[in-house]
Amino acid sequence: MKIDGIGRPRAIKNYINNANNNSKAEKKGKKDRVSLSEQALLIQKAKEFASEPSEERQEIITSLKGQLKAGDYNVDGEDIANSILDNIFSNNLD
Repeated sequence: MKIDGIGRPRAIKNYINNANNNSKAEKKGKKDRVSLSEQALLIQKAKEFASEPSEERQEIITSLKGQLKAGDYNVDGEDIANSILDNIFSNNLD
């Protein structure tokens, strides 16, 4: 099978033209832009808000960590089981 270079100059010319067009677009300052819908912005704000615990929650977390380190934290197993079952049943109803 013989491959000749007939189409090669045309391909090189197209490549050069494309490269020139890209550099012209860069000189004009055209840049990609992303715009988010209002709903996406609300979701983003909610995620940021949820990722930072409130002062109250931070105090509870600190207190629980202290109790765990001191060995004073005790929870009734029945309370845990009830909470798990409540969570399972409430998720199944949604």
